[in-house]
Amino acid sequence: MPYYVQSHHRQALRASAEPIGGEFVGFGWNWFDHLGSGGVFAGDTTYNMDREVLPTLEDEAGWAGLRAHLDNLRPGFIRFGIPPDAHCDAEGRFVGGTKHLKRLDWLDRWARDNNCTIVVDTHTIPVVHGFTEPPKPRPGLSHCNMAARDNRAYATRFVAPLMRHLLRDLGLKAVRYFNPVNEGMQYGVFETPAGGPDVTVHYVEMYREMRAALDGAGLPREQAGLIGCDCLAERDFFIYEMFAAGLDIDPYVDAYSAHFYNAKFDYMPPADGSWTSPIIDVLRRVEAWQRYLRRKGKPLFVGEISTFHYGWKANNPQGAASVDCCLTLAEAVLRMVGKGARCFGVWQLFDTNDNDGCWNALEYVGNGKWQPQGHKYAIYGMLARALRPGSTFWELEPDPASNLSAVHGLAMVRPDGRRSLVLINNDPIHNKTVSLRLPDGFAGKRFESVVTDRIRLCVPGPAVAAEADGTLNFEMLSFSIQVLTEVM
Repeated sequence: MPYYVQSHHRQALRASAEPIGGEFVGFGWNWFDHLGSGGVFAGDTTYNMDREVLPTLEDEAGWAGLRAHLDNLRPGFIRFGIPPDAHCDAEGRFVGGTKHLKRLDWLDRWARDNNCTIVVDTHTIPVVHGFTEPPKPRPGLSHCNMAARDNRAYATRFVAPLMRHLLRDLGLKAVRYFNPVNEGMQYGVFETPAGGPDVTVHYVEMYREMRAALDGAGLPREQAGLIGCDCLAERDFFIYEMFAAGLDIDPYVDAYSAHFYNAKFDYMPPADGSWTSPIIDVLRRVEAWQRYLRRKGKPLFVGEISTFHYGWKANNPQGAASVDCCLTLAEAVLRMVGKGARCFGVWQLFDTNDNDGCWNALEYVGNGKWQPQGHKYAIYGMLARALRPGSTFWELEPDPASNLSAVHGLAMVRPDGRRSLVLINNDPIHNKTVSLRLPDGFAGKRFESVVTDRIRLCVPGPAVAAEADGTLNFEMLSFSIQVLTEVM
């Protein structure tokens, strides 16, 4: 289908006066390698881990096909989830040699050649290290995973040996961080028993013991950093509980993580079954994190991101696969970069699609063949290729300012020196004539473009050129994402 625009609606934007501070780590995916490990996740009988989503290790054609897709998608960040119970013996000691670590080894070889950072995440505490589970969970909890009985034993017998095995024995180069617990102290994950230690105190103590164990194993924070909090964005109140208790997790962590599933376009009404907010309100949450983190000199990672506004397991599992969901996520990412978030992991690269919703971007169909999953593959791939690690960004702001602007975006200079622009038009009906005032150095540059809208996936758009005064004028389709890349 040819690219065609006829527009009578105009939108002006200007680049922020200064570039956005802080090193950008990358945009990519979660690789949840718990799938195929068996059983259920964290005691939730509706969350099944039996189905495998990856080729066998002996399927060379399957892994070659996956490498080709990674070469195309070019994620700069991957959060790799490994099931902890598969890596502990009955005494709580680390056990290696699993299919999960062999797959991580394979991924690391790709990542080290493609400037991709890997976070290793166990998501839960190994059961053998945990407090005894209660006869029944507390009312209102969907999961049950207990905190470690002995934080020092957990850190010295499991965490430090795991990371030493990865970084020393296997020699992994792209693995840079470890996160122990996914969304802890929420819905039943990281529980302490009645009459046991205060859960917030215990959580901070776990980080102190992990940092000491990693240092003692010869793994300084420059090689094995720790990620803290890793909470749903609207549940970050437990940081305030730390302050109230006189606790400080900051000396032990190297980055903070929050998960965002709560974005909707600023003009949209509420949706049944979700707790979503206008993106402008999501940005206020990011700005609140930034006021704290700038003082600490630590980055905000978005360890998981999508949106429940169009549905998930609770109401419409197919909503996560819609172009509406994908474009909402893309706009949220662009605007969150503009407020200082430093990396993003979409949930998720592979999925069975029957636990939380239809999230997967790739599906293995056998015989070495992978099936890209529509807009999830196209839109998120455009972001991963454009938002390169180490890039310098400028926020593109509506001019005049507006809380209901349809067009949002970023200007950037990539590490290879190429200038680029990524823009979203969230207007579901109207095409836009866009006029941009670009940063210094963009004047006179010529750009090729790629566009995805409701129908077309990654089709070439017309080439455009910036004027001598740094103004760039071009046309955007309704409900689309467009990437413009400097022609070198």
